[in-house]
This record gives sequence, structure tokens and C-alpha cells, in this order.
Amino acid sequence: MPPQFQQVFWKGFPFLFAAAVVWNICAFTFLLWRRKVRGPHFPRRNEVNILFEERWTSGRSFKTFLTRIGGANNCLRVTLTDDELWVTPHFPFSALGGKFDLDHRIRRDSIVSMERNRKMIRLSYILTDGDDRTIELRLRKADEFYRALGIETPDGSYG
Repeated sequence: MPPQFQQVFWKGFPFLFAAAVVWNICAFTFLLWRRKVRGPHFPRRNEVNILFEERWTSGRSFKTFLTRIGGANNCLRVTLTDDELWVTPHFPFSALGGKFDLDHRIRRDSIVSMERNRKMIRLSYILTDGDDRTIELRLRKADEFYRALGIETPDGSYG
């Protein structure tokens, strides 16, 4: 590399670095703002009866090829209430929740199937517009999740 190029590069490097930092801050701010406006909007935790909650868990959506390979590793919160199942990323990953289809507010009566392979749970459900979706969750407390749902666990016991 010619020495002149190195001098120009290192003189402009602080500007390029600062521009990249500002660009990333603006992009994440925009994504967080868009999520706040578009939703999904969840009720306050003190307004619902929480039956099960696991934080810092993993999962992925089967909506597209990108969401299948993307997913979330140890940054999801899974909450089960009397009426709904909520799956959402923790901050700051919540900015990317819409991009990777990781924000879900699922009515319990719309769940059509659940398959379990060790700690992985593949859950299929129907959206309000009639489309079907499938997500996969890796829960550390999978048996407790099944008991909270009140369905038979794979070992034959009921919750």
C-alpha cells in the first residue's frame, strides 16, 4: 500500500468512525421508534395474571428464510397470561424484533399445535387474518411452561 494512501486513510479514519457510530445510533433509534408506533403493544404486567415467564431465552420464527436463520439467542422474554402468550426480545434487541419476526402476541385459543423435542418447543398458531405462523422456543423450564398451559406434558403428566 502506498504511504500516501495510508496517510489519507488515517487522517480520515476518525471522521469515518464517527459517521458509522452516528449512522448506527440513528438506525436503532428509528427502529425503536417504529416499533413503539406500530407495535405490538403489550398490556402492563400488573394488569394481567402471569402464569409463566422465562427471560433471556432463545427462539426463532419460521416466517421466511431470513427469520429461520436469524432468530434470537438468549435475548427473548416468553410470558404466558390467562389469555395470551407473549414472545418479545429484550431491549435493545427489541429494535430488531419486527425484522426477524420475534414480536408475538398470541391468543391462547389460536394455538393449533405444539411439538416438543427436549427443550425446543415448536408452536403453530393462527393469526387474526387467518394466516398461520410457526415459532420455535428453547425454554429452560419447558415442563413448567406445559403445566402453565394446562396440557399434557410429554412424560404423560398434566399441569
